Amino acid sequence: MPGVSYGKDLAATNIQRGRDHGIGPYVEIVKFCSERTINITSFDDLVELEMMPVENVQLLKQLYESVEDVDMWVGMQLENRMPGSIVGPSAVCVSAKQFYFAQKGDRLFFNHEGLLAPFTADQRSTIKNCSLGRILCDNTDIGKIPKNQFLLPSTDNPLVSCEKIPKINLSFWKENKSAASMS
Repeated sequence: MPGVSYGKDLAATNIQRGRDHGIGPYVEIVKFCSERTINITSFDDLVELEMMPVENVQLLKQLYESVEDVDMWVGMQLENRMPGSIVGPSAVCVSAKQFYFAQKGDRLFFNHEGLLAPFTADQRSTIKNCSLGRILCDNTDIGKIPKNQFLLPSTDNPLVSCEKIPKINLSFWKENKSAASMS
């Protein structure tokens, strides 16, 4: 019906986006991320190589004709999680590669040093020591935030008072009045 919003399905959007942009299948991402040491040729390989639980592979068999057809996003969601992580090895690899290229391709990225460095050493140190929790506390009305902001609060991830999170030292951005008046 025109003018009526029914919401969005993020999973379907991500799968379709991958297809629209010509993103390779899950097995190609695994091959790329393993530097060609892992070559998945069957659904059984996913279990034998301990990439996914049997239940997840059974779901894939119902939805895809071949393991080579599994969409990258779907495969990454079903992978066994890495220890201490909320995602599997392929998602870690893709995120790390994207971040690396974004950082290296941005001449003004905060941690670059040298002639065209956008920040002083003290400013870079301050930025590196800033936490997501501090940013969220400074820019919202919340008084407490989960210790790990990427996870829901729990006994293992308690709420922490914003007052206990170190504040950002902005003094390194204060302009020197005598230098500013000379320009």
